[in-house]
Amino acid sequence: MLDKEGAEVKSRWRQAADLHLQTRSGLYRFVAVLFLVGVFFGAIIEGSLGPSQKQLLADEVGSFLTMLTAGQGAAPGDVVRHAAAVNLRWVAFIWIFGLSIIGLPLIVGMVFLKGFVIGFSVAFFVEKYAWPGFVISMAGMLPQNLLTVPALMACATAGIAFSLELIRVGFARQGRGQLADHLRGYSLLVMMMAGVALVAAGVEGLVSARLMTLAVSRLIH
Repeated sequence: MLDKEGAEVKSRWRQAADLHLQTRSGLYRFVAVLFLVGVFFGAIIEGSLGPSQKQLLADEVGSFLTMLTAGQGAAPGDVVRHAAAVNLRWVAFIWIFGLSIIGLPLIVGMVFLKGFVIGFSVAFFVEKYAWPGFVISMAGMLPQNLLTVPALMACATAGIAFSLELIRVGFARQGRGQLADHLRGYSLLVMMMAGVALVAAGVEGLVSARLMTLAVSRLIH
C-alpha cells in the first residue's frame, strides 16, 4: 500500500515537473543563453586586461595558491558557511527581484554576472597556468557549480516568469486571484533551490577545496 502511494506521489511530481519544463522551456533557453553570453564576455574581458592589472591579479592568486598548498587556507567549515551565505544571498535577491516588474532586468543582470565570473576565472587560470590552470579551475569550481548554476537558473526563470505574470495581470486587470497561486509556486521552487544551494555550499567546502588543493600541489608546486 505504501509502495503504491509512493509511486503515485512520484508520478504526480514527475508530471508537475514535465509540465513546468514544457510551459517554461523558452524562458529556460533564454536564461541558459544569457548565462553562456556572460561566460563568453567574462573570458573576453579577462583577455583585454592590461599587463599591470593581470600581474596584480596573478600575485593575489599566487599568494592564495601558496597558502592553499601550505595548509593555511580557510577551514572547510568556514568555506561551507561563507559559500552558504553567498549562495543564499543570490537566491534571496532573485526571489525579491522577481516580486516586482522593475526587478526583471536585475534578474537578467544576475544571471549574466554569474556567467561572467565563471568565464573570467577560468580564462585567467588558463592564461596564467595553461592546461594545469584549466584543471585547477575545474577542480575548484565545477563540483559546486553543477548544483549552483542550475539552481540559480531555475530561480531566475521562475522570477522572470512571475514578473511577466505581474505585467500580464496589470494590463489585463484580471486573473489576480491566480496570482497568489503563482506566488506560492514561485516561492516553493525558490525554497527548494535554496536547499540545493546549501548542498552546493557543502560540496564547495568539503570536495572542491580538497580537489583544488590536490590539483595545485600536483600540477604547479
